Amino acid sequence: MKIQNSKQGFTLIELLITLAIFGLFVVTVTSVAISVISAQRKAFGTQNVQEAGRFVSELLTKEIRTSIVNSVAAGNKVLDIDTFTENVVYFFDENRHQLLRNGYEISPENVTLDGFFIVNGLPDNPVVTFIADLTSEVPKAAEQSKIYVQSTITPRK
Repeated sequence: MKIQNSKQGFTLIELLITLAIFGLFVVTVTSVAISVISAQRKAFGTQNVQEAGRFVSELLTKEIRTSIVNSVAAGNKVLDIDTFTENVVYFFDENRHQLLRNGYEISPENVTLDGFFIVNGLPDNPVVTFIADLTSEVPKAAEQSKIYVQSTITPRK
């Protein structure tokens, strides 16, 4: 006598194999999503650093070109210029890692900025070079962006 099993279903082995394949799929998708998010954060950090570098460079260039350079002091961290309407002092603050203009921060809070000025040819033909190191402030070091900016400016006469 033959016993017929009319119930159809999955065996335990089939369920375990299916569960293992599904688990691998979930792990793969999750790791790809984490990588994409990390890359996006790094791209945003890079964009912030580039914008801050561009802003600082353009501001310094504009003011130095239309000013009289008075002096550089404090280990090349302080630049004193006369814009004909006011006396302006730029200062690379090593403690706060910011660039200050007359005591006020001009660089964004989420970007650290360190640098120095080099002035040659005072008083007749001053040439100002500023060198800055900009770094984005993010919790993970792998998502951090860093750029170096250097520009040489000659005031117009």
